[in-house]
Amino acid sequence: MDYGRVNPYWGYHWRFLRKARPNDLLSRGENFLASIVEIGGGILMLLPYDPARLIGAFLITVSFIYVSLFIRLGRLAWLMALLPAIFLPGLLSSAMQSIPIIQLPAAGLTVAALPFWIFIAILPLIKIAQYLNLFWNKQLPGSLQKICDKIANTIPVIIWRVFTPDLTNFFVRVKGVRAQEVVPVATEEATYNYTCWQDSWVKNRFLHVTESIALVSIFTTLKYFPSRPDLFNEKLLRYAASINASFTEPCERFDFEYIAIEKTPQSFHHRHVLTYIVDVVQNSVTRESIDPEFDPSKPARRSPIRESLGSGTYLRK
Repeated sequence: MDYGRVNPYWGYHWRFLRKARPNDLLSRGENFLASIVEIGGGILMLLPYDPARLIGAFLITVSFIYVSLFIRLGRLAWLMALLPAIFLPGLLSSAMQSIPIIQLPAAGLTVAALPFWIFIAILPLIKIAQYLNLFWNKQLPGSLQKICDKIANTIPVIIWRVFTPDLTNFFVRVKGVRAQEVVPVATEEATYNYTCWQDSWVKNRFLHVTESIALVSIFTTLKYFPSRPDLFNEKLLRYAASINASFTEPCERFDFEYIAIEKTPQSFHHRHVLTYIVDVVQNSVTRESIDPEFDPSKPARRSPIRESLGSGTYLRK
């Protein structure tokens, strides 16, 4: 949470909050509560007691309303704030009374319910396999691991890692260059400054949280697959082409400036450490190091991330 609040990709008030002390009580408390409230609230909502479900629903709803005030999650935050309402005592049953019920024969009901029961039965096994893969680098015996991976990628079932330090402790400035003119594409001064609306078409694209997820996912390829620079280059070239397609006058190249967010005793510091230069004419990617000692493939502190065997699996290489 503390990195996300001071990151232009995720935070609404990053200019103000980056001046706060990184290890103050609020920052540490938010990091702790962000996970504990969701886990605790989820468990309470699953208990067969109305008071417990009511408390769990209240915790989840309030937590996501709070998150929506600081973090750009689009409709997701409000969706998560509203969904726990189905666990409020009596609400679901009273709502169902006003819905016309389709009468099906018993065999039809059994067939309709079968996929849900199968999903409920296999979901715990898939999650156990994923946690064993990621945190302990263990796999299920025989072909059971392959079956779990296949099902997880088909449904899909994933470990949601959007708000871990590996994804929130950096952001990327994007600048285009055409005829020696620098065109700001995604920068703090233009895109993430809510008082500047000169290029609203591009700005609206990059202000949407899904664009932040897409761009960050490209650069986490450096952490997930450090031995595959070709994979990162391919993604970056395709992404640069998608930006160029939105311009009437295309750019000759794009500079992707990697900004590391670092904690100092007094504040959060945004430091430019790398630049990836994408030449759309030559279809090439060049890396320019500002800080030669910085390694973008290095996981965040205490992160379990290691290179996996491939896309769609959490087994380490």
